[in-house]
Amino acid sequence: MARNALGESSAKSILGLLPGGAHLVHSNFSDGLLHTMWRVRSAQPLSDLQILYKRTEGPKYITIEPTLSEQNKEEPGDVWSIRRSLNLPPGEWLITARARNTEGWSYAETVPFMFQIPSEVSLESQRGTGAGATARSSLAMGFSLLLVSLLCRLF
Repeated sequence: MARNALGESSAKSILGLLPGGAHLVHSNFSDGLLHTMWRVRSAQPLSDLQILYKRTEGPKYITIEPTLSEQNKEEPGDVWSIRRSLNLPPGEWLITARARNTEGWSYAETVPFMFQIPSEVSLESQRGTGAGATARSSLAMGFSLLLVSLLCRLF
């Protein structure tokens, strides 16, 4: 537990050699692919990373295993960054990951991330044409800038 003028907070530390959970730190959808970036803390070299995904209504996860190497390790430290792109059909998907080192498997994220992969038709309609699309884009940009400005003042 830590306390200061801003408040108090607590955290849990687990001491051991198993890798930490694989955390999704970045994702975006472009060119028909879901691009993901995962980070894992591991004092031991990682031997495997499994990305597990399924449709939200699907019964079983599908597993893919990206290739790992020392190039995935961030310097200095014990953090590994792994990028992987997935070609998923349109629909709603759940995705999580877990890592393995010489001591065993990490736990998967407790709550999988949900992604909506758009269809080509919805992508075309989102692009829009004419002044209506431009006005919506300008309004969205203005709102985003206002939100960022407010958040900067809070923190």
